[in-house]
Amino acid sequence: MERLYSCIEQMELSARQLHLPGPSFARFSLLLTDNIVELMLHRMCERCFREDDLSHSPKKRKYDQITRRRILGRHFDEKLKFVLAIEYLSRDEGEIIRIAHSYRNEVYHTGIRYEPILHGLAWEYHAVACGVLAKYRPGSTTHAPNVDVSEAVLKILDTSEPWRLSYEAARARAVEKLERLRPEREGSLALVLSQYAVEKVERIQKALQFVVEENPMHMTAAEILDHIQFNHYAFDPEAKRLDDSVGNVPGGMAIQLQALRKSWRPRHKTDPTHRWLSRARKLSSETTPASGLPEVRTAPPGDGVPRRSGPQGGGQPRCLDSRLTSPGGSRRPAGAVPERYSETQKTGVVKR
Repeated sequence: MERLYSCIEQMELSARQLHLPGPSFARFSLLLTDNIVELMLHRMCERCFREDDLSHSPKKRKYDQITRRRILGRHFDEKLKFVLAIEYLSRDEGEIIRIAHSYRNEVYHTGIRYEPILHGLAWEYHAVACGVLAKYRPGSTTHAPNVDVSEAVLKILDTSEPWRLSYEAARARAVEKLERLRPEREGSLALVLSQYAVEKVERIQKALQFVVEENPMHMTAAEILDHIQFNHYAFDPEAKRLDDSVGNVPGGMAIQLQALRKSWRPRHKTDPTHRWLSRARKLSSETTPASGLPEVRTAPPGDGVPRRSGPQGGGQPRCLDSRLTSPGGSRRPAGAVPERYSETQKTGVVKR
């Protein structure tokens, strides 16, 4: 029962964070829920292996030691894939858990990100965690003597003598109370994601309009779009397509950029933001909570850009967003200009 108590205690703390204003508490709730979900997944895997040991002789067991070590190791995805494979959880639950865990990793390591959607995401993840808890059954379900039970657990179980409850009764009572402990939300996760995506695309549109109207080279909207995509593609720090060591060689960077342009094709030849805005608005009608999460995170909605792309791909997903809305995003790195302006870097004169 101690393992059940630890789940209750942490999920109660997570739910209480959702009542507090500000993204920091939502972030904390997301971290707490993710941690307890991982522990429950781990123990589900352990239980499956224990049942395998009890049901089969060593030579006939389904899972060898290599498989067990891999699944019980440090990788979250391995545990989740295994639990889904043995059908302890549904595919919809698994998808929410997978995506929420990846968001958790980002907010844990990078801090301030996705603040407008954190509360909605943490609320949804806690709801899914309650569903996991309803199916959770560790190897031992007895109440050991002399176990200290926290006030939070006693309050959730609504008893001062939890040892009198069976495991099933305690778990069912805990799930019911934890579900009610979350605050009422103002809108569905789909609506929260849609509002966030719409605001994001509208910022991109305003930034693009500003660059088109104010750029000193009088580049057209189509040229600006081409310019932004190529810059992002050429100077992507992860792809490392350029050799920085030739930066001080006269014309060296320009030669590299011209070579890159020969094999590169822009993904967007016309302004895609109107299509993105339409998709962002449609996210509010999605019935599956997980469906909009990858879109608002990896790319402008409706773009369908993979996270890494080849020479024909037009760069990484947030190309317009990062180039236009980040500090200094509209500046032109040396040599990264449309071909008709290739002499500008040398002379400062725009060729028309």
